[in-house]
Amino acid sequence: MNNKGFTVVELLASFTLTMIVMVFLFEIVLQLKEVYVTSALKTKIYDKNAIVATTLNDKLSEIGTVDCEGGSSCTINDITDFVKVDSNNKSVIIDGKTIVYPDKVDKLEASIFSISDFYGDSYIIKFNYTVRSNYLNEDIIFNYVKLRQTPQV
Repeated sequence: MNNKGFTVVELLASFTLTMIVMVFLFEIVLQLKEVYVTSALKTKIYDKNAIVATTLNDKLSEIGTVDCEGGSSCTINDITDFVKVDSNNKSVIIDGKTIVYPDKVDKLEASIFSISDFYGDSYIIKFNYTVRSNYLNEDIIFNYVKLRQTPQV
């Protein structure tokens, strides 16, 4: 008798090995997808932060009236009116310009917006906010610090 086919055991072994390889390949594809989604979200968040930093820098450069009397503290008139973090809409609003963060961002939190005196002839402006998302392993914290000279009269 001339047997030129495969036995059931040989077929079962080859299918089992093929399935094991397929499971490992599927796991790799799932991990790559997660890395791609996380990286894309981080890129979008950093792009939005660049817009926030540029807009904030431009706006603060326009301000010429800063009161640093007595060397203790500085105030800019209505500073909270032109810089706001809207947690509900996941956006930062600077002087009426709204910068909206991606939908996958769960929450934005402003922690600090302050102006402090620095050696009497200049002042420091600080703005910190946190971006939270379930897609990221950790929160992203952005710090904006600007040192400006007090206009001499």
